[in-house]
Amino acid sequence: MIKKNLIICIAGVPLEFIFTDSSMYSRVKKRYHGYVIKKSIPIISFVCSFTSKKISQTKKVKLTYKDKAWKLIRNDFSCSWNKHSGALILRRSIYAFDACLRICFATVLPEAGGILFHGSSIAIGASAHLFVGPSEAGKTTIARLSGKKVLNDEITAIKCNDNEIQAFGTPFWGEMGTGPVYKQKFILKSVNLIRKSAQTRKKLKIPVEALPKLLQCCCYFGKAPNKIKELLTVMLEIIEHIPIFDLQFQKSSEFLKVLHK
Repeated sequence: MIKKNLIICIAGVPLEFIFTDSSMYSRVKKRYHGYVIKKSIPIISFVCSFTSKKISQTKKVKLTYKDKAWKLIRNDFSCSWNKHSGALILRRSIYAFDACLRICFATVLPEAGGILFHGSSIAIGASAHLFVGPSEAGKTTIARLSGKKVLNDEITAIKCNDNEIQAFGTPFWGEMGTGPVYKQKFILKSVNLIRKSAQTRKKLKIPVEALPKLLQCCCYFGKAPNKIKELLTVMLEIIEHIPIFDLQFQKSSEFLKVLHK
């Protein structure tokens, strides 16, 4: 049995996936090629196996943390890991792998000082701006209107690192789409709670007022108190150092002018 491995790295956090199924290996490698790296020490190595059967009866994600080990299950995948090693069973589908990968990274990033946000992001030079909000708020719209480098139109990684708050693109685009890959880090300059409007304007938010809304925009499924504490620690670091704005915008690139005011 031939084993092949892929190391997928997002926001500087590498996870290794070991395959014996050459077809799924090729499909995963093709889809995540921009985030596959050759040499790195992964924080977790997952042994992957595949099935054509349902793994559970529920479509809802169930994620638990007990005895320093995580367990994740949905009808199309089951995943478990401790500090450095894990096992992954999936239905033979790239969609199942993508969903599982999102949740794995959303879970381990806070341990490394990061968060996955439901938010689009753009880069202007070495700086980045994050746009978050509920469904239909305009995350994809504002990214497309910008005419700038779009790091992602759906899910962006933010990480506290080396006394900086950094933004990273991810492979998790809206509606299972794909987009450009920018491997470098960008310095986060603003977080914007967006809303479509007939006019474009922004207002600085008091951090304590912004916190609940930002927490609603996190990609996170864990409920263990000590793990939620890790998430909150990262979030507090972000709102302490990065200005948070209410941003109303009309359907034009006019909002770029107010980003720098």
